[in-house]
Amino acid sequence: EHKIKKCSSVIECAVIGEKNEHFGELIKSIIVAKNQKTLTQIQIKKYLRKNLNEYEIPQIIEFVDELPKNKLGKIDKKKLKNINFKNNININDNVTKYLNLINKIK
Repeated sequence: EHKIKKCSSVIECAVIGEKNEHFGELIKSIIVAKNQKTLTQIQIKKYLRKNLNEYEIPQIIEFVDELPKNKLGKIDKKKLKNINFKNNININDNVTKYLNLINKIK
């Protein structure tokens, strides 16, 4: 989260784990961008590659208008885990297709 928040195009973000049947859990970042029309997942990943190891970079990146907050004004990560994101380019689906393809080749 700290590295993503340093990006000048990001207002706030949260990083959570998302369950995955093949890998156990994937890193998911939910971002509130200053301009969601111009900031892309690819730009975020390029920025993070300069600052993090590859295994630390979120596999899933979502953009939202706002993050859910609790009564104290802190990001409510439990609520985030239950939100179904409509703009998700979900790596889970790509991983499943890839693993199915590999199993067919074997």
